[in-house]
Amino acid sequence: MYQIAICDDDIRMRRFLHSAVDEAGIHCTVKEFSNGTGLIQDDQEYDILFLDIDMPVVNGIEAAKRIRRKDRKVKIVYVTGYQDYMQRSFEVHPFSFLVKPVKKETIIKQIREALLYSREEEKADTLRLETMDGMEEIAVSDIYYLEYQNRKLRLVMKYGECMIRGKVSEFSKK
Repeated sequence: MYQIAICDDDIRMRRFLHSAVDEAGIHCTVKEFSNGTGLIQDDQEYDILFLDIDMPVVNGIEAAKRIRRKDRKVKIVYVTGYQDYMQRSFEVHPFSFLVKPVKKETIIKQIREALLYSREEEKADTLRLETMDGMEEIAVSDIYYLEYQNRKLRLVMKYGECMIRGKVSEFSKK
């Protein structure tokens, strides 16, 4: 399930973006924030972040800088009324920069495109392995270590472990 965050101080804009996410028809959860402070205090990792720039206390550029320190993968989509912030936004490597007013179809297109890019990134970082329990796809980033035990390979990962038949040299090639 995808995780999407919306951060905008305008409740109407948050509702508009939320309805666009709903209309996109993807299986996700959406969390809304009315300011950058709440967003940066949240520990959840998101797949997509819709972010306004002009907000009180912590603006969207500063919030994105802090988020990027802990999350390099989130697709940040700026939705703002100020085109002159575009150059500064590149500091945090946004996925997209949309200037208000924006059409719902444009938001839906950005959602689908961001998820497509995310899936491509995930494919590049996964292994399909024949384990003792059957075929599994394992994210490379989830692998902690591999050890040889009784002619099998024990793969210890973030979410558990599995056993694989084979040699360490064969596994390392993959």
